[in-house]
Amino acid sequence: MDEDESLKMTRAKLTGKYFQELKRLSKKRDLNQIVSHFELDHSIGLTDLAKIVDILNQFTQSEKNDLIERLVHSSNLFQASVGGKLLIVSKYWSHDMEQSKIILKKYSSSPHWQLRDLAAELLAEMTLDLNGEGREVLEQYSKSSEIRDRQLATNAFKHIFKALENWDEYSEIILPLLNDDEFLVRNNLAYYGLAAVGLKYHPDAVIGYIKKLLPHATSPQIREMILSIFTHENASPYLSLALEIVEMFLDDESKAVGRMRSAVLQSYCLQYKADVIKFLENRIDNPKIVDHWAILSADGLLDLDV
Repeated sequence: MDEDESLKMTRAKLTGKYFQELKRLSKKRDLNQIVSHFELDHSIGLTDLAKIVDILNQFTQSEKNDLIERLVHSSNLFQASVGGKLLIVSKYWSHDMEQSKIILKKYSSSPHWQLRDLAAELLAEMTLDLNGEGREVLEQYSKSSEIRDRQLATNAFKHIFKALENWDEYSEIILPLLNDDEFLVRNNLAYYGLAAVGLKYHPDAVIGYIKKLLPHATSPQIREMILSIFTHENASPYLSLALEIVEMFLDDESKAVGRMRSAVLQSYCLQYKADVIKFLENRIDNPKIVDHWAILSADGLLDLDV
C-alpha cells in the first residue's frame, strides 16, 4: 500500500468516526456538544459540509436557527463554514432577513476564501428565493463602490447562471458589471460566469444573450468581455459566431479589444486552424488582420508568410 492510499484509509476511518459521533449527538439534540464537535474537524474537509448539513437539516427550524446563530459568528473557520452552509440550506433569511444581510457582509469581507464562496452562494440563493427583495440586495452589491462587493455580485451570478435557464430579468444588473472599470470584476462575470458556467449548463441562453447584446456593445469594455467569452474552451462549438464578432469589432482601436481579438483567434486556431487561416486570408488587406497574423505566427500557431 502506498502512502497516498494509507492516508486515504486513515482519513476514511476518521471521517467515519466523526460522522458517527455527530449522528449520536444529533439524536440527543445536544446543541452545545454539537457546536463543540465542530471546533476540531478531525480531517473533515469543507467537501464534507453538504453531508454534515444533511444531518443538521433534519432538526426543527428553531434548533437550526439556534445552531446557525451560534456558529456563524465563530472565529473557527470550520464552525463558521458549517453555520453558513446550514444558513443557506435552511433558508434562514425567511426567519431573519436583516441578520442574514449582516452575515452576508461579514462573510464577503472574510480573509478566508471558503467563507467568501459561501457569501456568493448565500447572495445567489437569497436572490433566487426572494425575487424582489433578494434582487435588491444583489443590485446593491453590484453597484457598490467597493470592488470586493461587485466581485461578490459576479460570483453570485455563477450560481444563478447554473440554476436558471433564462436570466433576462437580471440584464439590467449584468450589463453594468460587464462594463465595469475593473477588469477583474467584468472578466469574472464574462469568462468565469457566462463562459465557464453559463455555456456549460445553459449554452443557448448565453448565446442568445450575446446576440441580443451585440447591437448595444459600443463600449470597449463590453466588446472586450464578449470576446473574452469566446476564449473559453466551452465556446469551442461556436467558431462561426466568434469569427463574426471578431470581424464586427475589427475596427475598434482600443488595445484591450485588440488583445482579446487575438486571444479569440489563438483559442480557435488550436482546433480550427484551416478556418482561422481562411478568415484571415479573406481580410488580409486590413492592417489589423496582418497584425493578428503576426501575433499568431509569433506564438507558433501559423506560418509568417501570408
